[in-house]
Amino acid sequence: MTLLTIRRVRPHSVAKIAAVVSLLASLVFFVPFFLLSLGLPAFGARSGGGAGMGFFVLMPLIYGAMTYVFTWTGCWFYNLLAPHLGGIEIDVERDN
Repeated sequence: MTLLTIRRVRPHSVAKIAAVVSLLASLVFFVPFFLLSLGLPAFGARSGGGAGMGFFVLMPLIYGAMTYVFTWTGCWFYNLLAPHLGGIEIDVERDN
């Protein structure tokens, strides 16, 4: 095993992956609730068809955008502190 240390991360690189992953993960929750809202009055269904379709379209996008911002900020702090704290150490092993 080889011990490697992550000394610096590129905030945009990490943040864009985190944002897309969170956007896709949020769809796991928003799609079923959207489908339920189409027919159940308890979820706010209206005669116009669906409870706030804009909400279900915008929320995954907002969730992804906010994840990007918070991840980018976290990476910035990591890069600021890693030189003083030593960074994250990981053990890696080469496949034969």
